[in-house]
Amino acid sequence: MTMMNCSALECPDFTLEAMNGSHCSGDDYVLMAPTTVQFVCLYEDASTTTTYQWSVNGTVVSGLTTTTASIYIGSGSHSVTCRAMIDAGDNCTCDESKTLNFAVIGTL
Repeated sequence: MTMMNCSALECPDFTLEAMNGSHCSGDDYVLMAPTTVQFVCLYEDASTTTTYQWSVNGTVVSGLTTTTASIYIGSGSHSVTCRAMIDAGDNCTCDESKTLNFAVIGTL
């Protein structure tokens, strides 16, 4: 979802990547066992006024507001979402979210 509150503002490209796990297709990943996954979430050419918010299974992770995150993925199915917001001034903002889905098919 991309939301733009200013007709003159063009939102930059936005990415969310998992640095480990087997990528299946689209936004789906498989893990062989519960593990900590490294994530990178960022706008290309983002300004210093970019704010990031992370959530796991729909619950916001309090205090996690950086472009990178280390998140433990336990047994079962999980989703990790990064929300990125750019404040460009003059009431112009970009507000975008991306979600990756994980299935853990093994145990430790």
